[in-house]
Amino acid sequence: MIETIFSLVIFLILYIVISFLITTIAKNSYDARYNYIATTLVQKRYEEIKATKEIIEGCKSYKYEDFIIEEEITKVEEYKSPVYKFVISVYKDDKILETLEGLKVIK
Repeated sequence: MIETIFSLVIFLILYIVISFLITTIAKNSYDARYNYIATTLVQKRYEEIKATKEIIEGCKSYKYEDFIIEEEITKVEEYKSPVYKFVISVYKDDKILETLEGLKVIK
């Protein structure tokens, strides 16, 4: 009887540890997936801004699925030709996942 109770306690402890590990792995997997999507969204918008010939200054915010993408474009006055600084950020559940800053020179 004591041996049975002892083995049940050991199995219960193993079950708790394994359950904790599985939930941790699942959470990390979702976080990595969201970070990957956020990085992809930022890079896509960065390439769109670099490819366009006309830049519109200001702040924009738009939604893509569960993500919110914010971009801010400002003109930098220190250069001879028009230079624009842009900051693109991706949020999910009010948590910032990715930010990218860059410059675009228009010739």
